[in-house]
Amino acid sequence: MTFPETDFHQEKWQMRYNQYQVLVITLLLFSGNFGIAQDPKEAQVRFESAIDWLNTKLDYIYYDDLNSNWWNNSFYMNENQEVTIKQISSKTPFTANIKNKNYTIRKFHIADINPYTMEIRNVDRSMGRFVEGKLLEIRAFGELKNFHKTINNRRATSTSFLHLSFPKALTDTLTNYPEFVKNKLYEAVVAASTVYRSDVVSQPEKVLSFLAGSFQSDDAVHTWKAIQVLENVLKIEDQEVITYFGYDPKQGNFYLLQLSEKGMQTSIYQMKSSPNLVLENNDDRSQIIEVETKNSFIYQGVKFYRK
Repeated sequence: MTFPETDFHQEKWQMRYNQYQVLVITLLLFSGNFGIAQDPKEAQVRFESAIDWLNTKLDYIYYDDLNSNWWNNSFYMNENQEVTIKQISSKTPFTANIKNKNYTIRKFHIADINPYTMEIRNVDRSMGRFVEGKLLEIRAFGELKNFHKTINNRRATSTSFLHLSFPKALTDTLTNYPEFVKNKLYEAVVAASTVYRSDVVSQPEKVLSFLAGSFQSDDAVHTWKAIQVLENVLKIEDQEVITYFGYDPKQGNFYLLQLSEKGMQTSIYQMKSSPNLVLENNDDRSQIIEVETKNSFIYQGVKFYRK
């Protein structure tokens, strides 16, 4: 990291700043492995843990040597799951008692983040706010412009993406700070959107909303696109087979209807008695549809994520 001055006070602040950042990272980073929680209480604990970390620890300061500006970055989420990311730029690292500073504030709901498309990129040279180090790109589902921005309390253009810049001083540590931030955001979004059988047992038709839309497989080979054509009926686009997935409220079951040159084939699915939301084929119990979250599911052994 480059500093604008080299006098004693600046060097002393630099030393304390670097020591503080390394201490925070060393104490708080651990493995980012994260699976689907087995019960709602576990999901809530994971969600609160991830948000507590982001609320209290995603605060850092870095220097933009291109424009001679300091950037103060902070993250906060309220009880309504609305996130505020505040970025303050000024000519000094401490902004509490100065008037000459600029605010950029982005607001969105945690559920707007697409956790499956977050990407970390290298920044080889400083480009203003995006300094040498790493850049975390966060996008919204369906490229919707859900990240609302204000600059100095004036409304600015909403976007479908946002970026967090991490200076080289943070990325040179033994632990990968940007990757850990990415994992914490992933944990929070997935935990908040995990679906359980108890969530829909009284409203099974809601399952169709979790399967509607455009999805891509984990390996990017398969796609799933389902649109609602009738009440409680989805049409799944397929070039070779006409497929409908629906819920029959009179019979109290789900069905998968396929039309092809071989004729019509109908499979009946029932909710499996388990904490997670699993639809099981009556004739072949190895054929299941497991709805993991509002934005991901497993079908015929393939995991799909909402785009």
